[in-house]
Amino acid sequence: MKKLILILFLATGLNTLTYAKGDKTPAQKAAKQTETLKKKLNLNADQTTKVKAIMLDRDTQLAKVKNAKDEKQQKDAIDKQADNKLAAVLTASQEKTYEDLTAEKKEEKAKEKAAKTKAS
Repeated sequence: MKKLILILFLATGLNTLTYAKGDKTPAQKAAKQTETLKKKLNLNADQTTKVKAIMLDRDTQLAKVKNAKDEKQQKDAIDKQADNKLAAVLTASQEKTYEDLTAEKKEEKAKEKAAKTKAS
């Protein structure tokens, strides 16, 4: 009986942790993205402030188009607009590194999607 209660308690705890992660707010996402880019691109203070504003605007717009009929097209347009704004803030070498990072991320997502499709 004690084992059953312990298992039930652990299952409930894990379920709670899963839901606690949940969707982050646009501000939380922007802060995390900015911190990552700050480290990977060696952003200075001025660049960090500008990148955070760009990411916050981007994530706010993305949240608004979630579940729209043409969500993919709108997201692509928002991402392109954010990339153009970032290009104006970053140096040439930072921009190249950023492009490499986004290419890696797209490749990882494609692999995950292929793995999900294969598993189904």
